[in-house]
Amino acid sequence: DKLNKFNELIKENIRENRAIKFHKEQLNVGSSVLHTICIVGYGIPTKKFIAMACVNEAKIMLKHTSLTIEEIGYLLNFEDDSNFIRFFKTTTGMLLLKYREHLVQYSY
Repeated sequence: DKLNKFNELIKENIRENRAIKFHKEQLNVGSSVLHTICIVGYGIPTKKFIAMACVNEAKIMLKHTSLTIEEIGYLLNFEDDSNFIRFFKTTTGMLLLKYREHLVQYSY
């Protein structure tokens, strides 16, 4: 039940809030409980799961909109585009521009 609620929270709030504190407060659980929920449910820690959800949202916007990287970063609540670019690279191992080029190259 908490896992389903966590999934819904992620879907509804990934653009506005990536903070673990926000999610644990919304679920009314402690950090260790949320960590256990993620480890048991997904096999990864909470922070990594939230980061992956954010990256997936970015990938959807990169693929299905003509928004700039700066605009997508803004919609995902990053302070500036350099933070967003660094976050994407750290999480995926791929540069944002390379990812978008890959999408353009293989979309036909």
